[in-house]
Amino acid sequence: GWVFVLIGLLAHGIARLHNRSIPWMWLAFFGWIRGGYEWVEMCLISMPDFAAAPHVRIVMPVMAYVTLLEFARAGLTHPRGRWIYVLILGATALAGAMSNFNALPRDVELFASFAAGTWAANTFAQMAERATCRSERRQLLCIASCMLCQSLLSSWMALQRHTGYADDTVSASDPIIPLLKIARALL
Repeated sequence: GWVFVLIGLLAHGIARLHNRSIPWMWLAFFGWIRGGYEWVEMCLISMPDFAAAPHVRIVMPVMAYVTLLEFARAGLTHPRGRWIYVLILGATALAGAMSNFNALPRDVELFASFAAGTWAANTFAQMAERATCRSERRQLLCIASCMLCQSLLSSWMALQRHTGYADDTVSASDPIIPLLKIARALL
């Protein structure tokens, strides 16, 4: 959780120092919300009977990934409309409905995090193309590469966890399993 909080602090500091077209505050919000979620998740593990735990496991990551999506959308050369959230979150909810809604936290982790991370990586790559300074261009390309690797790695880790049938939210007859296996093969 500290890594995400530090991302939030760094992005906030950059936003205060530089008045540019890069929407750093959205990245800061992502870091703070996602870091907070990691800490809340540790508390939820120690409180298995907490009634709101399933809701927290859905709402906090969705909030985090919406802020990352907004960072990615607003940072593009030609930002698209906010309708893209409906598409990405709708696909996530559809995946949850195809299996069972107990698996919705898994589907948020798989689909929303992958979409937000890869789109943010693309945004950093576009920012690098617009950069006037060579060192800034290299730094932004490095961030884009790291963001893409993080997105792919977190999706791969989620697939590893959820295709082993160890989790009680996933069963062998779950209709999402073939999609997960295809995605894991692609990764």
